[in-house]
Parts: sequence; C-alpha cells; structure tokens
Amino acid sequence: MLDQYWTRRFDDAPPIAHAFRDSQRDCWVRFHSLPESKRYAESTPEWTTLLERHNAVVTALASDGSKLDLLTTNWSDSDSPGLPHERFCELQISTEHWRTVAMHELDGDPNPNFWHIFRSSIAWKRTALDDVIRLVADDYISNVMILDAHDSWLFHPYDGGMDVILGSTEQRDDLSRKFKHWRSRRSDGL
Repeated sequence: MLDQYWTRRFDDAPPIAHAFRDSQRDCWVRFHSLPESKRYAESTPEWTTLLERHNAVVTALASDGSKLDLLTTNWSDSDSPGLPHERFCELQISTEHWRTVAMHELDGDPNPNFWHIFRSSIAWKRTALDDVIRLVADDYISNVMILDAHDSWLFHPYDGGMDVILGSTEQRDDLSRKFKHWRSRRSDGL
C-alpha cells in the first residue's frame, strides 16, 4: 500500500521530506512549534506547547484509530540498511526497512552516503508520537514523516516546526486558516 501511494502521490521521488516543500509547493504549509518561531523548547511549558501543537495538527488530519505510516531515517556510508537510529530503537517501536536513498548520487558527493528509511505502522491517538516528536525536536533524528496513504497527506516534523503536504491547495488553505497563528510571518512561509 505504501509503495503504491508513494508512486501515485510523489511520482516515486526519493523520501526526502524537506524537498517536498518545493516540489509540492501548492499543497505545502508550515507551522512553527513554539511562539515567535522559537526553535527549541527549554522549559516544561514550552515542551507542553510544542507537543500540543504537533498533536493538534495531526489530529486535524487523522481520526483516532487511523492506521498511519511512520517513516524514520538513519544514515550510513554503506548501502546495507542496518538498524534505525539508536535513539529511535530505544522507543521499541516495531519497524522494517522500506527504502535506501544514495544521497551522494543526488548531492554529487564523492563520498558514499546512504539514507535508510524505515517504516512503522501506528494507530493514531493524541500523544501516540510524543516520544518521536521529542527526538525530532531535540534534533536527534530527522527526515521523519507521518502519513496516511489512504487520505493523501504527509506530516513532517522538524526541529522547530512541522511541514504538511496535503492532497490539494484547498485542503492546505483550510488547514492553514485553522492554525494561522502558528504560521510564519515570512512571505515564503518558512
């Protein structure tokens, strides 16, 4: 199912989350995790705000019990996938290797560098991904994506906020209006 969705929705583009804000510009929106575009949480109230914002956006996209795909990434200088990032492994979320991306070929780097993408299946409920969001927000793991292959949306948390790719410009605009106070004031939306 994930492979079919990925090919249909992203024309089989490599699963590099930050690239979608350009290639899917008409369906992309960004929200910040903290007021005033602050990047990192430094107190319990800020962590509460950060997690509440991420949970609110995913809850606006997915209903309780929805089966979601969680994509996480680890990198190495080998095309052998190995294991997910050690901090992710500590969460004991069941995972399987999904794809490997030869980043050095995309970037023109002479040194081999591979991104290994791992897939987990989760049933959505508020707070289900708090531990994953914390790892992302603390910049331990990156290129994380949460998606519903049935509903054509992709949620990409990063250290500082979240990018969302929706199925249409109208859906993007609706979500953007719903959480307008969490948007950037910059004209490019970053």
